[in-house]
Parts: sequence; C-alpha cells; structure tokens
Amino acid sequence: MKRHSLGLVATCLLVMSGEVMDWPFAGVSGTLIPPGQTFLLGGGQDGAFKVNACNTGTVAVDILRQSKDVTSLITTLTPGNCVDQAFAFGEMAKLRNTSKSNQASLKIKINRALNSLGMRYQSDPS
Repeated sequence: MKRHSLGLVATCLLVMSGEVMDWPFAGVSGTLIPPGQTFLLGGGQDGAFKVNACNTGTVAVDILRQSKDVTSLITTLTPGNCVDQAFAFGEMAKLRNTSKSNQASLKIKINRALNSLGMRYQSDPS
C-alpha cells in the first residue's frame, strides 16, 4: 500500500463551496497542522492570491508572510477567530502551529485556482 504525504491529503480535502464572501474564491480546505509544523501555501505563483483562514481548533496559529528572504508575522489567529489576507506575486503564506503537542485546525478559503499554488508542510526548528 502506498503512503501519501500530508500535503497530498490537504489537497484532497479541497472542495468547492458556494458560501458568500466579499471576494470570489476557488476552494475551501479543512486543514490540519501537526504539532511543531507549518503549512506553506504559495511562493512560486504567477500572481496574487487572497486567503480567508478561520481557526476551528483549540490552539493558536501564527499567520506569516514570506517575501524573498524576509518572513514577517501578520497575526496570531486564536481559536474561533478568522483573518482575510492578501499575498502578492511570489509571496508565501505560512500558517504555523504554535503548539508543540496539539494539532491545529483551520478552515481555509482561497480565491485562486488551487492547482496554481504550491502546498506543503515544514517542520519547525526546535
């Protein structure tokens, strides 16, 4: 039996939705971020994208922006709260689980064709 990476599992969770937002979007993902890891979205795309992230879990998630070699904190998303954030051409959204022992859970809406955005997990340095 072949094992699939967590990134592939997250991609497979993407579904189309008809929810109303103030900007058009291409899909919704229920994303789980393991303890001590960061979910990376984008980075090599040919245009801007917007993300709406809602923390549906019990641990805080840092929302960061990486542009070239500079990473900056946008906000810390506490359980039950949401954020809308735009990312420019070539920028990467980094969604970092702040817990080293509990899984984070987010509902992520993206306004761009999902096949044009890279998605993967990264272990955080200890």
